Amino acid sequence: MTYAIIGSYDYTAFPFDNACETSESPSGNYIGSHNLKVLNGDLIQISVPTNAKSFKFCNQDMKTYSGVAFPAVPINQPENGKWMGQEQEDFSSVYGWVGFGAFCVIAFNIFFAFLGQYFPYFYSHYKPRGEMTDYEFSKQESIQGYIPQIHIPGYAFPVVLCDVDSVRNFVGWQKSDDPNYDNSNIVFDVEKVSKKIDAKRSVSDDNLEKSTEADETVFSSAKFWEPTSVEE
Repeated sequence: MTYAIIGSYDYTAFPFDNACETSESPSGNYIGSHNLKVLNGDLIQISVPTNAKSFKFCNQDMKTYSGVAFPAVPINQPENGKWMGQEQEDFSSVYGWVGFGAFCVIAFNIFFAFLGQYFPYFYSHYKPRGEMTDYEFSKQESIQGYIPQIHIPGYAFPVVLCDVDSVRNFVGWQKSDDPNYDNSNIVFDVEKVSKKIDAKRSVSDDNLEKSTEADETVFSSAKFWEPTSVEE
């Protein structure tokens, strides 16, 4: 993209002499023979005929214009300072608009990438699909929950990373010799935490709410509350 844009500006600036031909005839002061001293001190003689072409200064570098001259196409030439021939205008039009198109494509891609990255922070575009059914989550035997666990190479089963006493049906796997997942649960490697969980298990269902202090550990606790059936 950068090469296309800079190249289009360079092509429009040809022939890089900032000289534009005019329709006026040379002034009488210039017609005739003249002696000129060059840089090395030598004198040379030049002749300006009456039919000589007249030129004036014109800025051919569109990048330096005070106004916006983008893309670099012939229509951005000053009205009183055009220097391009027809062939140069035709090719520079194609070159300039191709560079502009490349700029637009990349700019749109960056804009939509930025929009896709930060738009969800300000607007939720999620729309539920489907219809309500009688299949309740808690009644599905094959479904599993998002239980924190880690797979360690060399172990047949993952290692559980939280208290799963109330979500054992949603762990997603089970060992016949470890129904409570105690041997596969890393929280039982911490003696203080293990004692708190055992204390919680020793509390009857009626006093379960009173044992919340026993569940305050450094590990998370995954919980599940059985929904009450609502009959229409």
